Amino acid sequence: MSNIEQLLVSFAKYLSQLVLSDRALRTKIKFCNLIDAVMLKRAHITFKNENQFRTATLDAVLSWTSDYVDWKAETLKYEKENPNNPSDELDKLKQIFNVSPKIAAHTHH
Repeated sequence: MSNIEQLLVSFAKYLSQLVLSDRALRTKIKFCNLIDAVMLKRAHITFKNENQFRTATLDAVLSWTSDYVDWKAETLKYEKENPNNPSDELDKLKQIFNVSPKIAAHTHH
């Protein structure tokens, strides 16, 4: 992989290690937007192995959504056990993770 590919994949792996929080989610969204922009401009960027880059990046994003699914299950359990104290975080996360299909769409070109 080229330097830009290595940098972005390394950053994706770093983001995968972050604890689920608002700040981490905002950073992941911005990273997804960056990857979206990179893929839109890929004619101007030299990739040594674009398929490897796409796979590594998509794997990272999918791991984030897996973390989200685990978190969602815990949140639903909490809300069921505590009906007088609902969490609005679940709705926020549903909206936030709607960016991941952008990256998935670029992996099939």
